[in-house]
Amino acid sequence: MRNSLPFLAAVFACGIALGLGGGLLVSGRGGSQDDQIFPAPGPAPDGDAAKNAAPAPAPAPDAPSGKAPGTGAAAGDSEALIKALMSIGTPSYDKGSGSITGTVATASGKPVQGALIRASRADKSSGWSLKPSDGSAPEDEDLETRVRDLVRTYRMENTTRREASTDAAGRFTLTGLADCEYQVWAYKKGCEFQRKNPTKKGTARRGDVVDFVASALVEVRISVILPDGAIAEKAEIETRQKGSREKWQYAPTYAWRKDKPCIYLKPGGYVLIAEAEEHGGLRSAEQEVRVEEGAVPSEARLMLKEPVGIRGRLEFPEGMDTKQLWMRYMQVPESSAPNPADLMRKGKYLMMPQDGTRTFEIKDLAPGTYLVGVATMSFRVIAHCMVQVTDRMAEAVLSPAPLKPEE
Repeated sequence: MRNSLPFLAAVFACGIALGLGGGLLVSGRGGSQDDQIFPAPGPAPDGDAAKNAAPAPAPAPDAPSGKAPGTGAAAGDSEALIKALMSIGTPSYDKGSGSITGTVATASGKPVQGALIRASRADKSSGWSLKPSDGSAPEDEDLETRVRDLVRTYRMENTTRREASTDAAGRFTLTGLADCEYQVWAYKKGCEFQRKNPTKKGTARRGDVVDFVASALVEVRISVILPDGAIAEKAEIETRQKGSREKWQYAPTYAWRKDKPCIYLKPGGYVLIAEAEEHGGLRSAEQEVRVEEGAVPSEARLMLKEPVGIRGRLEFPEGMDTKQLWMRYMQVPESSAPNPADLMRKGKYLMMPQDGTRTFEIKDLAPGTYLVGVATMSFRVIAHCMVQVTDRMAEAVLSPAPLKPEE
C-alpha cells in the first residue's frame, strides 16, 4: 500500500475540516455499493423539512476548526492539513431559476405524502482515470489531486443541493435549478423508491418531470447474541432472499448496532446471517424470517458462534494467470469414493480470489467430508484436496500444477 499513512491522514483531516457527519462523498443513495456494507434502507437523511435554499457555504480558510488546539508535532501537522484543505477553492455555480416537478406514489397509485426529494448537481469529474486506448495501465493521480477533488466534490454537492417534500397528492417541485444535470433522489422512512421512467444517464434537467414509485419496507428487529449471552455492540447482517440458488450470489449486507437494532426489508422470505468481525469473525447460523406488510414486526435472534467451514490458501506457480481458473467444492457422501471429475458436474462454484491474497473461505457448511478443487476453463482439475469439516473452520492448501501451453 503506497503512502497509505499520509493518504489516510489527509482524508481524516478532510473529514474534520468539512464536518462530514454522514461520511465522505455520499449524496443520498448516490454512494457506491461495492462495498458490500451500507446502512439499512428506508430512513431519510437528517432533516425532514423541505428547503430550497443552498446550505451555508464552507468556512473561510482562516476559520477556527472548532477543536481545542492540540500539542506536539502531530497536532501541528493536523492543523496545517486542515488549514490547507480549507484553502482549497470551490468553483462558483449558477443558482438558476429552473425547476423539476414530479410525483411519488405506490405501484397502485396511492400518493406518498412527506417524502423528502433531494437534487444535487451531477459531478461530471468522476475522479476515475480513463483507460488508455493502447491497453496500458492508467496513470495514478497524485495524492494532492485526489484530496482536492474530494473537497471540491463535497462542497459542490452541498452548495448545489435543493430539497422539497411531497404534498398530500404526492407532488413536489424543486426550484432554483441551473441549466445542468442533477441527480434526484427520494427518501422516507419505511419506503424504498425507484424512478418510474429513468433516463439512460439516470439524471434530470430543469423542466423535466421525475416520478417515483414507492415500495414499502418492513421493520425487522434483530438481536445479535455473543457466545457468553451478551448482546454484541455491532455486527453485519447478511440478508439473502429465500430460494437463492447459490451462496455466492449477491446478498445485501446491512450495518447493525445495539442501539439501532432494526433493519428494513421488502416483504418476502429471507435467510438472515449475522457476522461480527470485531469478535474474531464469529458468525450465526442461518435463520429464516417472513416479512409481511401490516403484520406484527418480525424479530430474529442470531446467536454468534465460531464459523463452520473451510479456510484455505492457494499456492500458484509463479506467473500463472489465475483469471483463467475457477474453483468448485462439494460434499462427498460417506459411502462414495471422492472423484475430482465430479467437481465439474456436481460441485458448487466458488469465486476465485483475485485480490492478491490467494486465500478463500467457505462458510456455513454442514459437518462432513468435502472435496475442494481448482480447474481450468477446459474443465481440467489441476489441484484438489479432501477436507474434514467438524464444528469449526478447517484448513486447506491447494497447489495447482502449471498450465499446459494450450491453456
